[in-house]
Amino acid sequence: MTDDEPDVQRWEFLADEATGAGIPRPPRWQQRDGTSALIALVDPFMPRDRAFRPNVNVVVERPHEILTDLDAFTARSIQNMRGGLTDLQLIDVQPAVIGGYPGHHVTSAYRSGIYALALEQWWTVVGGLGTTLSATCSVEDYARMAPVFELIGGGLVPATRGAAT
Repeated sequence: MTDDEPDVQRWEFLADEATGAGIPRPPRWQQRDGTSALIALVDPFMPRDRAFRPNVNVVVERPHEILTDLDAFTARSIQNMRGGLTDLQLIDVQPAVIGGYPGHHVTSAYRSGIYALALEQWWTVVGGLGTTLSATCSVEDYARMAPVFELIGGGLVPATRGAAT
């Protein structure tokens, strides 16, 4: 392990008891309340010249039955992103294994007010429940945050039971 690599041995695993969804939490990252996300984390590090804090959110939903197919879920998710994110640039969509289930890893960028943001997402659909992990940071912070996001995304456990948010 180099100084630049996170020590995942010290990471706590956060899980939602009702759905089973969970992610690894880097040390010092803080949980956020007051969001619609099942799990919401924010990086406590704040560069002096920036105001956007890297964050990670896990959302679980029960999509309409026609969207429980992974490809249909992916097409609808990307359509929703295009409709809701300013100047969305879809960079890459790759197959991924998420907690042993087929899923997708999506990399994109968009604008929110004065911020140019990088967005990485991992999603899958298991037993009629869609689990999406969204990891966002300013484009300027992406080189620093990408390895952290990759470790969090690689540890995502999808929802397999219960109610969605």
